Amino acid sequence: MGHRSLRLLLRLGVVLAIIPALAGLSPARASDGIDHVTLMQGELAPGAAHTYPLAFSEGPLRRGWLFALVGQIHTGLADLTLVGPDGTPAAHWRWEASAAPRWDGLALPADGAYRLRVENAAASALRYTLYYDQSCFCISKKLPLEGGVILFRGNAQPGQQVESWLAIDPGMEVSVQVAYRSAAAGHWPDDYRLVPATMQTDTQSGDTYHQESISFTADSPDPYYLIIEGRKGTGTVSFVAQAGTDASQPPIARLAPEGRSAALALAAAAALVALIVSLVGLLRLRRRLMP
Repeated sequence: MGHRSLRLLLRLGVVLAIIPALAGLSPARASDGIDHVTLMQGELAPGAAHTYPLAFSEGPLRRGWLFALVGQIHTGLADLTLVGPDGTPAAHWRWEASAAPRWDGLALPADGAYRLRVENAAASALRYTLYYDQSCFCISKKLPLEGGVILFRGNAQPGQQVESWLAIDPGMEVSVQVAYRSAAAGHWPDDYRLVPATMQTDTQSGDTYHQESISFTADSPDPYYLIIEGRKGTGTVSFVAQAGTDASQPPIARLAPEGRSAALALAAAAALVALIVSLVGLLRLRRRLMP
Protein backbone atom coordinates (compact mmCIF):
# COMPACT_ATOMS: atom_id res chain seq x y z
CA MET A 1 0.00 0.00 0.00
CA GLY A 2 1.50 3.36 -1.05
CA HIS A 3 1.89 6.28 1.32
CA ARG A 4 -0.85 8.24 -0.46
CA SER A 5 -3.32 5.35 -0.26
CA LEU A 6 -2.49 4.76 3.38
CA ARG A 7 -2.96 8.44 4.21
CA LEU A 8 -6.26 8.36 2.36
CA LEU A 9 -7.50 5.37 4.34
CA LEU A 10 -6.48 6.87 7.65
CA ARG A 11 -8.21 10.18 6.96
CA LEU A 12 -11.39 8.39 5.95
CA GLY A 13 -11.20 6.13 8.99
CA VAL A 14 -10.99 9.09 11.36
CA VAL A 15 -14.08 10.69 9.79
CA LEU A 16 -16.10 7.51 9.85
CA ALA A 17 -15.06 6.66 13.39
CA ILE A 18 -16.23 10.03 14.72
CA ILE A 19 -19.70 10.00 13.15
CA PRO A 20 -21.08 6.81 14.76
CA ALA A 21 -19.68 7.91 18.12
CA LEU A 22 -21.44 11.27 18.08
CA ALA A 23 -24.61 10.54 16.14
CA GLY A 24 -27.61 10.50 18.42
CA LEU A 25 -26.05 12.54 21.20
CA SER A 26 -28.24 15.36 22.41
CA PRO A 27 -26.52 18.72 23.02
CA ALA A 28 -25.05 19.29 26.44
CA ARG A 29 -26.52 22.00 28.63
CA ALA A 30 -23.81 24.41 29.65
CA SER A 31 -23.56 24.95 33.40
CA ASP A 32 -23.54 28.75 33.23
CA GLY A 33 -26.12 29.38 30.51
CA ILE A 34 -28.23 28.01 27.70
CA ASP A 35 -26.43 25.81 25.20
CA HIS A 36 -27.13 25.86 21.47
CA VAL A 37 -30.14 23.93 20.11
CA THR A 38 -31.70 24.02 23.61
CA LEU A 39 -35.28 25.29 23.78
CA MET A 40 -36.09 28.47 25.70
CA GLN A 41 -39.83 28.64 26.35
CA GLY A 42 -41.83 31.06 28.40
CA GLU A 43 -44.65 33.52 28.86
CA LEU A 44 -44.27 37.21 29.70
CA ALA A 45 -46.81 39.78 30.83
CA PRO A 46 -47.06 43.13 29.00
CA GLY A 47 -43.89 45.17 29.51
CA ALA A 48 -42.00 42.27 31.10
CA ALA A 49 -38.63 40.97 29.90
CA HIS A 50 -36.33 38.04 30.52
CA THR A 51 -32.62 37.66 29.72
CA TYR A 52 -31.01 34.32 28.90
CA PRO A 53 -27.22 33.92 29.17
CA LEU A 54 -25.98 31.91 26.20
CA ALA A 55 -23.14 29.48 26.84
CA PHE A 56 -21.93 27.18 24.08
CA SER A 57 -20.76 24.01 25.85
CA GLU A 58 -17.62 23.67 23.70
CA GLY A 59 -16.24 27.16 24.31
CA PRO A 60 -16.97 30.83 23.66
CA LEU A 61 -18.95 31.93 20.65
CA ARG A 62 -16.56 33.08 17.92
CA ARG A 63 -16.35 36.20 15.80
CA GLY A 64 -17.58 35.54 12.27
CA TRP A 65 -19.71 32.50 13.08
CA LEU A 66 -23.18 32.64 11.58
CA PHE A 67 -25.54 32.91 14.56
CA ALA A 68 -29.14 31.84 14.07
CA LEU A 69 -32.02 32.76 16.37
CA VAL A 70 -34.81 30.28 15.67
CA GLY A 71 -38.29 29.85 17.06
CA GLN A 72 -41.88 30.91 17.14
CA ILE A 73 -43.98 33.58 18.80
CA HIS A 74 -47.25 31.85 19.66
CA THR A 75 -49.05 34.94 20.97
CA GLY A 76 -48.10 38.59 21.30
CA LEU A 77 -45.20 40.64 19.96
CA ALA A 78 -41.55 40.14 20.96
CA ASP A 79 -38.51 42.39 20.92
CA LEU A 80 -35.49 40.08 20.74
CA THR A 81 -32.06 41.57 21.46
CA LEU A 82 -28.75 39.75 21.17
CA VAL A 83 -26.42 41.46 23.66
CA GLY A 84 -22.73 41.18 22.84
CA PRO A 85 -19.73 40.55 25.12
CA ASP A 86 -19.27 44.31 25.62
CA GLY A 87 -22.85 44.73 26.86
CA THR A 88 -24.12 46.54 23.76
CA PRO A 89 -26.75 45.16 21.35
CA ALA A 90 -25.23 43.04 18.57
CA ALA A 91 -28.61 42.56 16.86
CA HIS A 92 -32.28 43.28 17.37
CA TRP A 93 -35.34 41.63 15.85
CA ARG A 94 -39.06 42.21 16.36
CA TRP A 95 -41.13 39.07 15.84
CA GLU A 96 -44.88 38.89 15.55
CA ALA A 97 -46.98 35.83 16.28
CA SER A 98 -46.81 33.28 13.47
CA ALA A 99 -48.21 29.88 12.58
CA ALA A 100 -44.76 28.33 12.03
CA PRO A 101 -41.18 28.79 13.24
CA ARG A 102 -38.88 31.36 11.63
CA TRP A 103 -35.27 32.43 11.98
CA ASP A 104 -32.96 35.40 11.67
CA GLY A 105 -29.20 35.53 11.82
CA LEU A 106 -25.99 37.51 11.70
CA ALA A 107 -22.24 37.03 11.73
CA LEU A 108 -21.12 37.39 15.33
CA PRO A 109 -19.08 40.61 15.74
CA ALA A 110 -16.74 39.40 18.50
CA ASP A 111 -15.58 36.39 20.50
CA GLY A 112 -17.12 35.94 23.91
CA ALA A 113 -20.30 35.45 25.91
CA TYR A 114 -23.66 36.66 24.58
CA ARG A 115 -27.09 37.11 26.12
CA LEU A 116 -30.54 37.03 24.60
CA ARG A 117 -33.10 39.49 25.95
CA VAL A 118 -36.76 38.67 25.30
CA GLU A 119 -39.20 41.54 25.91
CA ASN A 120 -42.96 41.70 25.53
CA ALA A 121 -43.65 44.61 23.16
CA ALA A 122 -47.46 44.33 23.18
CA ALA A 123 -50.37 44.95 25.54
CA SER A 124 -51.22 41.24 25.69
CA ALA A 125 -49.34 38.22 26.99
CA LEU A 126 -46.29 37.00 25.08
CA ARG A 127 -45.77 33.25 24.67
CA TYR A 128 -42.69 32.02 22.84
CA THR A 129 -40.44 29.08 21.96
CA LEU A 130 -36.86 29.95 20.97
CA TYR A 131 -33.42 28.44 20.54
CA TYR A 132 -30.15 29.43 18.91
CA ASP A 133 -27.50 27.73 16.84
CA GLN A 134 -24.21 28.80 15.31
CA SER A 135 -21.94 27.60 12.53
CA CYS A 136 -19.46 25.82 14.78
CA PHE A 137 -17.43 22.85 13.57
CA CYS A 138 -19.80 20.38 15.24
CA ILE A 139 -20.46 17.27 13.17
CA SER A 140 -23.63 16.24 14.98
CA LYS A 141 -26.41 18.26 16.59
CA LYS A 142 -30.08 18.00 17.37
CA LEU A 143 -32.86 19.80 15.53
CA PRO A 144 -35.09 20.51 18.53
CA LEU A 145 -38.11 22.11 16.83
CA GLU A 146 -40.08 20.96 13.81
CA GLY A 147 -39.73 23.64 11.17
CA GLY A 148 -36.54 25.01 12.71
CA VAL A 149 -33.02 25.18 11.31
CA ILE A 150 -29.52 24.10 12.33
CA LEU A 151 -26.21 25.22 10.83
CA PHE A 152 -23.04 23.47 9.71
CA ARG A 153 -19.97 24.92 8.02
CA GLY A 154 -17.05 23.76 5.91
CA ASN A 155 -14.25 24.98 3.65
CA ALA A 156 -13.24 24.14 0.11
CA GLN A 157 -11.15 25.74 -2.61
CA PRO A 158 -12.89 27.45 -5.53
CA GLY A 159 -13.77 25.02 -8.29
CA GLN A 160 -13.73 21.95 -6.06
CA GLN A 161 -16.71 19.63 -6.13
CA VAL A 162 -18.01 19.23 -2.58
CA GLU A 163 -19.98 16.22 -1.46
CA SER A 164 -21.66 16.34 1.95
CA TRP A 165 -23.56 13.61 3.74
CA LEU A 166 -26.24 13.95 6.38
CA ALA A 167 -27.24 11.03 8.58
CA ILE A 168 -30.76 11.86 9.74
CA ASP A 169 -32.92 10.26 12.40
CA PRO A 170 -35.91 8.24 11.16
CA GLY A 171 -39.14 10.11 10.56
CA MET A 172 -37.33 13.36 9.76
CA GLU A 173 -37.49 15.25 6.49
CA VAL A 174 -35.17 18.17 5.80
CA SER A 175 -34.23 20.62 3.08
CA VAL A 176 -30.76 22.11 2.63
CA GLN A 177 -29.41 25.44 1.44
CA VAL A 178 -25.74 26.16 0.77
CA ALA A 179 -24.65 29.77 1.26
CA TYR A 180 -21.58 32.02 1.32
CA ARG A 181 -21.36 35.30 3.17
CA SER A 182 -21.23 38.17 0.69
CA ALA A 183 -21.03 41.22 3.02
CA ALA A 184 -19.15 41.89 6.23
CA ALA A 185 -22.19 42.52 8.44
CA GLY A 186 -23.45 39.02 7.78
CA HIS A 187 -27.15 39.69 8.34
CA TRP A 188 -29.26 36.82 7.07
CA PRO A 189 -30.48 36.67 4.32
CA ASP A 190 -29.37 39.98 2.74
CA ASP A 191 -25.63 39.49 3.27
CA TYR A 192 -25.48 35.91 1.98
CA ARG A 193 -25.72 34.33 -1.43
CA LEU A 194 -26.98 30.86 -2.22
CA VAL A 195 -25.17 28.44 -4.52
CA PRO A 196 -26.90 25.70 -6.54
CA ALA A 197 -26.83 22.32 -4.82
CA THR A 198 -28.37 18.93 -5.50
CA MET A 199 -29.74 16.69 -2.76
CA GLN A 200 -30.67 13.03 -2.92
CA THR A 201 -31.41 10.13 -0.58
CA ASP A 202 -28.51 7.64 -0.61
CA THR A 203 -29.62 5.16 2.01
CA GLN A 204 -32.76 4.18 3.84
CA SER A 205 -32.17 2.12 6.98
CA GLY A 206 -35.62 1.36 8.34
CA ASP A 207 -36.09 2.71 11.84
CA THR A 208 -32.39 3.49 12.39
CA TYR A 209 -31.53 6.48 10.19
CA HIS A 210 -31.33 7.59 6.59
CA GLN A 211 -28.56 9.28 4.66
CA GLU A 212 -28.86 12.28 2.36
CA SER A 213 -26.11 13.54 0.06
CA ILE A 214 -25.63 17.14 -1.05
CA SER A 215 -23.35 18.12 -3.95
CA PHE A 216 -22.23 21.56 -5.10
CA THR A 217 -19.25 23.33 -6.60
CA ALA A 218 -17.31 25.64 -4.29
CA ASP A 219 -16.73 29.11 -5.74
CA SER A 220 -14.94 30.83 -2.85
CA PRO A 221 -12.16 30.03 -0.35
CA ASP A 222 -14.37 31.46 2.40
CA PRO A 223 -16.39 29.16 4.66
CA TYR A 224 -19.62 27.81 3.24
CA TYR A 225 -22.70 27.25 5.37
CA LEU A 226 -25.14 24.36 5.23
CA ILE A 227 -28.52 25.51 6.47
CA ILE A 228 -30.61 22.48 7.40
CA GLU A 229 -34.32 23.21 7.68
CA GLY A 230 -36.59 20.66 9.29
CA ARG A 231 -39.66 19.87 7.20
CA LYS A 232 -40.96 17.07 9.38
CA GLY A 233 -40.05 15.73 12.81
CA THR A 234 -37.18 16.45 15.18
CA GLY A 235 -34.00 14.55 15.94
CA THR A 236 -30.27 14.34 15.36
CA VAL A 237 -28.45 15.25 12.16
CA SER A 238 -24.81 14.22 11.61
CA PHE A 239 -22.67 15.88 8.97
CA VAL A 240 -19.51 15.10 7.04
CA ALA A 241 -18.17 16.78 3.90
CA GLN A 242 -15.52 15.91 1.34
CA ALA A 243 -14.04 18.33 -1.15
CA GLY A 244 -12.23 17.09 -4.24
CA THR A 245 -8.53 17.88 -4.39
CA ASP A 246 -6.12 18.90 -7.09
CA ALA A 247 -4.86 16.51 -9.74
CA SER A 248 -1.78 15.55 -7.69
CA GLN A 249 -3.85 13.89 -4.98
CA PRO A 250 -7.03 11.85 -5.34
CA PRO A 251 -10.12 12.80 -3.34
CA ILE A 252 -11.14 10.88 -0.26
CA ALA A 253 -13.34 7.93 -1.14
CA ARG A 254 -17.00 8.68 -0.49
CA LEU A 255 -19.08 6.97 2.16
CA ALA A 256 -20.41 3.66 0.93
CA PRO A 257 -24.22 3.47 0.72
CA GLU A 258 -24.42 0.21 2.65
CA GLY A 259 -24.88 2.12 5.89
CA ARG A 260 -23.30 2.50 9.29
CA SER A 261 -22.22 -1.13 9.65
CA ALA A 262 -19.94 -0.76 6.63
CA ALA A 263 -18.65 2.55 7.97
CA LEU A 264 -17.84 0.97 11.33
CA ALA A 265 -16.01 -1.88 9.66
CA LEU A 266 -13.94 0.51 7.56
CA ALA A 267 -13.21 2.68 10.59
CA ALA A 268 -12.05 -0.37 12.55
CA ALA A 269 -9.81 -1.43 9.69
CA ALA A 270 -8.34 2.06 9.45
CA ALA A 271 -7.71 2.13 13.20
CA LEU A 272 -5.87 -1.19 12.95
CA VAL A 273 -3.75 0.10 10.08
CA ALA A 274 -2.96 3.23 12.08
CA LEU A 275 -1.86 1.13 15.05
CA ILE A 276 0.41 -1.01 12.88
CA VAL A 277 1.95 2.06 11.23
CA SER A 278 2.58 3.62 14.64
CA LEU A 279 4.29 0.46 15.94
CA VAL A 280 6.46 0.20 12.86
CA GLY A 281 7.46 3.84 13.24
CA LEU A 282 8.38 3.34 16.90
CA LEU A 283 10.48 0.30 16.05
CA ARG A 284 12.36 2.22 13.36
CA LEU A 285 12.98 5.11 15.74
CA ARG A 286 14.22 2.73 18.41
CA ARG A 287 16.68 1.16 15.99
CA ARG A 288 18.01 4.59 15.00
CA LEU A 289 18.53 5.57 18.62
CA MET A 290 20.23 2.31 19.64
CA PRO A 291 24.05 2.50 19.70
